[in-house]
Amino acid sequence: MKRAIYKLGPTGYPFEILCAEMLKSKGYKTKVSVIKKGKFVSHEVDVVATRPDGDIYCECKFHNRKYYKNDVKIPLYVHARYLDIKEANPGLNFKYALISNTQFSEDAIKYAKGVDLLLFSMNYPKKNTFCHLIQRYRIYPITVLSTLRAREKKQLLDKGIVIIKHINKACLKALNLNDSEIRKVLKEVKVLMSKE
Repeated sequence: MKRAIYKLGPTGYPFEILCAEMLKSKGYKTKVSVIKKGKFVSHEVDVVATRPDGDIYCECKFHNRKYYKNDVKIPLYVHARYLDIKEANPGLNFKYALISNTQFSEDAIKYAKGVDLLLFSMNYPKKNTFCHLIQRYRIYPITVLSTLRAREKKQLLDKGIVIIKHINKACLKALNLNDSEIRKVLKEVKVLMSKE
């Protein structure tokens, strides 16, 4: 699963879509790349997730190197963005979250806990890491599929198709796959979606 997430690169946009889909599966309505007015400057929020009990604004940090560790500087600047947006919009009920495809340092975790910043990554939180949530809600990225070649996966990502549940016969036909190849891909998708 981790390898499949790293293969979403080189840009971070497919990862943002994956994060939005993870939040959708938790009952949120989501928008990707939303501009929010702060007191001093405007901010591009990677994912805005809304639900009646409160919203979550997410900063999504995608790294191509799996051993990269997010240090304390990242939650520091994410919290500063939260403060700027909150000051300009005191009536908004939202929390800020930082989601990464790599790990957080001890200091980053300690600071985030102190300022009530939600974190999701490959190592945090222990029982609900980003990978655990993907598997629990079956929001597998298309890069997990062994029945598609790398160039076909790239073509789908370029069209904004990031998770396997959005794959259908029409999008596979557009890749010029034959009927036998299409059946194999759809069968793999069905098996993954039905896994307990």
